[in-house]
Amino acid sequence: MRVLFIIILILISLTPLPYFSQTMSYQRSLSYSPSYLLLNNWKDESIWITTGIPIPNPQLNGFIPYPFSIRNLYIGKHGILNFTLSASNLSVSSAYLTLNNSVVIESMQGNLSIIEPPYSPYLLILFSINSTFQIKLTSNTSIISINKTSLLINASLPIYVLSNITHLVKKSEIDFVIPKGKTFIEISVNAKPNENVSQLLSINFDRVKEWLNKSKIPNGLPKVLLNEYYLSLLLLKDDQNPYLGTFAASPSPIYLYSWVRDSAFSAIAL
Repeated sequence: MRVLFIIILILISLTPLPYFSQTMSYQRSLSYSPSYLLLNNWKDESIWITTGIPIPNPQLNGFIPYPFSIRNLYIGKHGILNFTLSASNLSVSSAYLTLNNSVVIESMQGNLSIIEPPYSPYLLILFSINSTFQIKLTSNTSIISINKTSLLINASLPIYVLSNITHLVKKSEIDFVIPKGKTFIEISVNAKPNENVSQLLSINFDRVKEWLNKSKIPNGLPKVLLNEYYLSLLLLKDDQNPYLGTFAASPSPIYLYSWVRDSAFSAIAL
């Protein structure tokens, strides 16, 4: 086990490889960002986030290029619900996981954070924007307006949408015009909306901190690598199916130029 840990530390310290786009142009700034990430509530809900960061040779890696989107909303024994939130005109410059287990997307239009508070049915997308853009939520079923801020998607499980953003409801989609400033979209499955967004953020902070504090820190781990170690734990946790306990495996790595690769998660976890 000690040998495995030493190998991991060596791999962590390696300098990321150069990034080559589909046109083989060198873009070093993108080499530190994942093309996609998994995020879950550590209980029964998981989402697949395509960050909008291009992947080299996507056809070779068996991966279809996507713009920024949140898709494959997985709910335990119910499987994947038909739900996609996407922004085709978002110019993404970087993406990363933070120590509070939120995914941050940085773009020319501003930043957004994606958060799933542990053991809760809520998904939060927080916007801090300097230039307006559009986001589209699509499903395969009807969408009903409850009031000016709340909507209901009539899926196999009811999906509630709460937002302070101007939107246009069509038969099976919602168009959001994200304005300048700070706004949010809240998604909840089989649970009524929670209008206290600050409370959800506090719950997320406390539960993630508590979980990390319970983790065992390897003997001799340098303090300079502690944040890297915590992020690795969170990546493993989010890549694990919260309902079945299995790990995802794919030809395409979640972190293209990091020691963490989804096909190796099971081995690392052992």
